[in-house]
Amino acid sequence: MYWTHNGISEADPAIWPATTDQVKSYGRIDGDDESEEIDTFIRGVSAVIEAMTNRSLVNRTITAVWDKWPSGIIYVPKPPLVSVTSIQYYDSDNALQTLATSSYNVDTVSQPGRIEWANDATLPTLEYRIAAVVITYVGGYGAAAKNVPWALRLAVQAAAADCYEHREMHIEDRVQANPAVTNLIAAYAQPGVG
Repeated sequence: MYWTHNGISEADPAIWPATTDQVKSYGRIDGDDESEEIDTFIRGVSAVIEAMTNRSLVNRTITAVWDKWPSGIIYVPKPPLVSVTSIQYYDSDNALQTLATSSYNVDTVSQPGRIEWANDATLPTLEYRIAAVVITYVGGYGAAAKNVPWALRLAVQAAAADCYEHREMHIEDRVQANPAVTNLIAAYAQPGVG
């Protein structure tokens, strides 16, 4: 059994899964006048595709919180899991502490990634409060767009070009209404976990 996380926050990645030039090439868009708008579509469709697949495409720092120590195996949200930066907690004096890495094991191979308490781990007493446990980690396929599976990169390009062509619609509606995009990302859909 695992506990569901109570909240999650994500930093924007340093790069996106597609470039403006790739979207222009895919959509046969000429000129540089609307490059900023295309960049906005790339960011927007990337977020929608990540939400539809429950995945992180490009490496980013993610923070998930729990109100108490999760028991059993923790399935880390927004895979793939690259690494665990820290597991912090508010102790009985309400001071933020960092749990020793020897207290847990990390599985970055499984999808989604997992954290399991070490056999000899004794978890400290927590302050009774919301967000008492804070797990910070890196999720994504890699630091470069080329590490993202080609189908997901192509989906971002296709959806961004489609949004550019049909600017009167909301980004989420365009992505979900485009059968080519939904077919490209279907194989990567991950049930929500945490």
